[in-house]
Amino acid sequence: MTARFPCPKKLGLGGFLGCLHLSLVGFLLAPNSAFSFPSTNQWTLRWTNSGIAWYPHWQLRFRSGNFLAGGVHSSDGVNWHVFAEPSDKRHWLNNSGVGDGVFILNGAANDLWNSVNGTQWTKRGNPGGYDDLTGIEYGNGTFVVNRYWSPGSLLVSRDSGNTWSYVDTGDFPKAPGTDGRHYEGTVFGAGRFLFPLFDRVRLSSDGLSWQTVVISNRPGSFDMRAAGSFDSVNQKFIGMIQAGSNATSKTFTLVSSTNGVDWTFRQSELPTTNGAQFGGGCMGGGLLVAAGGTPPEVWMSSDEGLTWRRVNGPWEADGVTSVAFAANSGTIVAATPDKIYSATLVSGGNAPQITSIDSFSGTVGVVFSNYGIVTGK
Repeated sequence: MTARFPCPKKLGLGGFLGCLHLSLVGFLLAPNSAFSFPSTNQWTLRWTNSGIAWYPHWQLRFRSGNFLAGGVHSSDGVNWHVFAEPSDKRHWLNNSGVGDGVFILNGAANDLWNSVNGTQWTKRGNPGGYDDLTGIEYGNGTFVVNRYWSPGSLLVSRDSGNTWSYVDTGDFPKAPGTDGRHYEGTVFGAGRFLFPLFDRVRLSSDGLSWQTVVISNRPGSFDMRAAGSFDSVNQKFIGMIQAGSNATSKTFTLVSSTNGVDWTFRQSELPTTNGAQFGGGCMGGGLLVAAGGTPPEVWMSSDEGLTWRRVNGPWEADGVTSVAFAANSGTIVAATPDKIYSATLVSGGNAPQITSIDSFSGTVGVVFSNYGIVTGK
């Protein structure tokens, strides 16, 4: 990402990595003729912010059949709805989550709510004590919420967010220059929760009992927080960090795991002459995205980084400073600070395809977070 891009206060695991200029992996081979990307005129404007205060577009992600971006949500990426804010909110809201037909909101001062419709909220007590609450993840009938000021501590609900338990998974080694606040998200996939840390991960099927796995084959420069995405198409936890760069290419480290225990690392190259730091990750739907540079380069891949192509969109035409991406098996969504767009994906074999191709130019930086890919000046 470029130095001019302002990092939001709370970005989740990978978001902090993006602010440190960590980034993406990919290996560019010959162009894949069966894989194409949307041009600017194929993105449709779906929602414009008319003044809601809580719309952190960098939180865009797809979870449990819903796209979420802070205070807005959609089941199809086309029709968007605004959450009503809880009337008993004391400070600010931090994050939204969904699962089991229930929406969850959290915020400062340990505030936590659930709702079946996103309009009427019930505040729920929790035993964690005063703290900011951050990442919300759902799986196996369980909600897991991270606490910002307490390294390794979580809140867990197994009854649709009605009652919550405090779970302390324990302290852990930190990446140089970080503290416990920079480890604030989990991701669910392959039947388990993954809590990615610096040189290890923690795994749990129920959110209550956690197994720590030290990644012994991890390259010394690789921060496992970058692995905080799950590719539901290829059924893998996946992550990527830029490891090097020269005048004609970038070298990346890509990591993946089907179970969260056994991890594969490989070195890859992206033949770009752009000297900027790149960031990237899995946006969902079997798609990887990478971006960075001035002028910007945005790349997408449907084959785990074996082939990449550059893509453009209305975020460039509108002159906005940042955009986040998320996708399911049929739709890709792009969120800017004040607008949300979508484009249609067409399934083709194991990974979705986008219906056309165009070139890309402009100015962009990138932050990869647990919530998607955020690019900005």
